[in-house]
Amino acid sequence: MNKFGTSDHNILEWEIQLSPIYSLRNRPYLDYAQADFSAFRQEMNNIDWSAILQSNNVNEQWQSFHQLLKTLERQFVPVKKSTSRRKKAPWLSYKAIKLVNRKRKVFKK
Repeated sequence: MNKFGTSDHNILEWEIQLSPIYSLRNRPYLDYAQADFSAFRQEMNNIDWSAILQSNNVNEQWQSFHQLLKTLERQFVPVKKSTSRRKKAPWLSYKAIKLVNRKRKVFKK
């Protein structure tokens, strides 16, 4: 490791090469804005929780609870496919995009 000037700090340097396994565009996502929460709550109220959480093992209880939530999620939360109209990279915020656009506008002058 190299020293940082005359400091006692070391410089760490690395290279990362990433490639996405799947495209972030046109992938399905859960649309919670259109979810039927009243039916979800009603279904949760109708569940016999003592039967679901009957195990003494907390991991088994969590698995049962998680599986139940995922089942209800599939039932009451619609799945949508994202459109390819998105022009920004997924890691950029809209504020960052505004700043980039402002920088480009200034450099055009």
